[in-house]
Amino acid sequence: MYTIYPVGERALAIQWGEGIDEQTNDAILGIFQWLKEKKIPGVTDLIPAYQTLTLVYDPVQTRRVTGAPSAYEWLYGELRYLLEDQREMPLPPSRRIDLPVCYDPSLGPDQEALCRQKGVSPEVLVELHTRREYKVYMIGFLPGFAYMGMVDDRIAVPRKREPAKHIPPGSVGIAAVQTGIYPVSSPGGWHIIGRTPLALFDPASEDPVFFRAGDRVRFVPITLDAYYGYTGH
Repeated sequence: MYTIYPVGERALAIQWGEGIDEQTNDAILGIFQWLKEKKIPGVTDLIPAYQTLTLVYDPVQTRRVTGAPSAYEWLYGELRYLLEDQREMPLPPSRRIDLPVCYDPSLGPDQEALCRQKGVSPEVLVELHTRREYKVYMIGFLPGFAYMGMVDDRIAVPRKREPAKHIPPGSVGIAAVQTGIYPVSSPGGWHIIGRTPLALFDPASEDPVFFRAGDRVRFVPITLDAYYGYTGH
């Protein structure tokens, strides 16, 4: 089951359930791809997340094309009609990405505290973080910030009580069962355990965001020398 509700005057969200569930997210990504191909009048953006799909729309354009007095009411009805016809949707194309990450403590300032809290060694932390393939569930918070899951319970920790004031771009962090990478400098409350030398957000590029929802990612450990050997470091 799902619910539809307004998000301000120019967006609405469709929500399925609560929490992080891969099957639910797969269904959302399939519907996301399907609705993109429908070209619904006035819809300017579709934003998939863990359990929601948000539609951003131009109410003037929607009313002009459809003749409806209320853009929201028309979209609400259209979505209900389309979703009644919902079937198993093929997932949008995804990629498998091997991402180099340096886990040297100089680039992972929260490693020591996390290891102490979870009772594991730095070597075990790196081994547990790199042994899994992670799904990109959504992009959000910062341009190109990929929310991935799920990390091993043995290294899962809540967000920090006090966020760091400055986290460098490329920093790899853990928050609860999620792992993610800061694409740009930002304050943040994730526990930073390493850093990738790759640029994950380039506003000058035709496709500025490195990751897409649905991608599958493996973290590949590299040495500090290899990290600084990448262009720009």
